[in-house]
Amino acid sequence: MVLLRYVTHFGRVVLKQTSVPTKCQIRPHFRYLIQQHSHRYCSFYSKVKINRVIPVYLQAESFTNRTALFDQNGQHTYGDLLALSNNLASTISETLGAKQGDSGGKRVAFLCPNDSSYIITQWAVWMGGSVCVPLSKSHPPAELKYFIQDSDSKLIVTTEEFAERLHPIAKQLDKPIVVLKKSDFINSEDVALLSDSGL
Repeated sequence: MVLLRYVTHFGRVVLKQTSVPTKCQIRPHFRYLIQQHSHRYCSFYSKVKINRVIPVYLQAESFTNRTALFDQNGQHTYGDLLALSNNLASTISETLGAKQGDSGGKRVAFLCPNDSSYIITQWAVWMGGSVCVPLSKSHPPAELKYFIQDSDSKLIVTTEEFAERLHPIAKQLDKPIVVLKKSDFINSEDVALLSDSGL
């Protein structure tokens, strides 16, 4: 649960401003990210006030070389997480048949272990303009099926570790499923190190 606490604690960045920012007050890299993503961010920024919350991935570009987290797969910088999330966001949007950043708030269910894959999937869903429906590995298949069906999730994302549990459910509910390989949530250098060590 350490990673989930990390996401909860660092998953939001609070603006400390005393007034509504004008266009010129928004940093250039924020404007770039806003343009690359949904038009909703433009309206979000135009209404932002003190103590409003900004998605953490919008700030990740400022800290690309800083370490974001350590897990069993190694060390991950904000840059790694941002790049891998962006790749997965493209895959999710393609699978949903939507433009990246404009999925219309479709729900995406995901089941990932407590490692970088969880954050990458969560960021990717947000980047695509979708809504996250996190699933728990402790739930039996019947409950997983219920949550996917009840939330009206249009897509299921998981890792190879949980693919066997979710494939039958996806088939029953006629939902597309995206299964992440290690290369989808670990940078290429770490993948090479892990394969050399036999993991």
